[in-house]
Amino acid sequence: GVALEVQAGEDSELKLILRDKEEWNGVAWTAIVQTYGGKPTKVCVPWRDFTPTKYAKKVAGVTFDPSNLRAVQLTYSKFAFDGGLNPSFKEGDFAMDILSISTF
Repeated sequence: GVALEVQAGEDSELKLILRDKEEWNGVAWTAIVQTYGGKPTKVCVPWRDFTPTKYAKKVAGVTFDPSNLRAVQLTYSKFAFDGGLNPSFKEGDFAMDILSISTF
């Protein structure tokens, strides 16, 4: 899985996105992670907890290949999954420090 420690200016829901292929507009493997404003937040997301998505819509019938990890992305997005909205999203400036990121 992926272990991530971040510090954001306020409480936020972020998307931790992985890609196991070079195709940027292909399937992305997404987990929603919660940060707590002003405090370092550490999350550990097992591979099995990533949801396959394409343009924030869930995709069925695909399998993640962690041995082929190609990209890691952290996104503050207005959208959750399948048309849902991120309840913590606010337009405007957003600040966050990535303190560490690793696999386990």
